[in-house]
Amino acid sequence: VRIAEKLFDEDRLRLTTIEPSYAFDWQNRLAMVSALSQLFDPSPAQARVMGRESAQLRTRARDVLNIALNDDPSLLVRDGAVESIRRIVRMRPADGRLWKNPLESAFLDSRNHIEGEGLFIRETILTALHEAAITPSKRVKKVAERDLNPQVRDLLKSWRTSAYDDIE
Repeated sequence: VRIAEKLFDEDRLRLTTIEPSYAFDWQNRLAMVSALSQLFDPSPAQARVMGRESAQLRTRARDVLNIALNDDPSLLVRDGAVESIRRIVRMRPADGRLWKNPLESAFLDSRNHIEGEGLFIRETILTALHEAAITPSKRVKKVAERDLNPQVRDLLKSWRTSAYDDIE
C-alpha cells in the first residue's frame, strides 16, 4: 500500500504528464490498481496474511483506488481502477455502496467523454454499478441518456426492470 500511495502521489501524477522519464509510469499504476483489489479478498488465508491491520490497509487501498479512478491522467489506469472495483464488489458485495459516489464522479468526469460521446470507461462504470446492484443517480442517468455512444445508452436498459423501480 505504501508503494501504491507513492505511485499515486499528487506530485508524481503531475510529473507523469510533463516529464518524459515518467512516460511509461502508467503501466506501474495500472498493475498496482489490479494488485490492490487483492487486499479485499475475504478468504481466511488472506485474513491471516494481512493480520490485524486488514481494515486499515483496505481503507488506504480504497483511498488510492479513488485517486486512480478520479485523478489519474491515464484513461487506461482509470478504467483499470473501475475493473478493480468490480472485482472488489464481487468479493465483498456489502461494500458496493461505498463505491457509488466515486464511480458516479468518474462517470461525469469530462476526461471520460469526447464531444458528448462517452469513452469505454463509461461503459465499464455502468457495468460496475449494475453488477453492484446500485441504481445510478438521476444526474448520471440523464447524462447517459444523452450520451452519443449507443453502448452507454443501451447499458441504461439494465435498470429498467421491476427490481429497480423503488430504489433511489
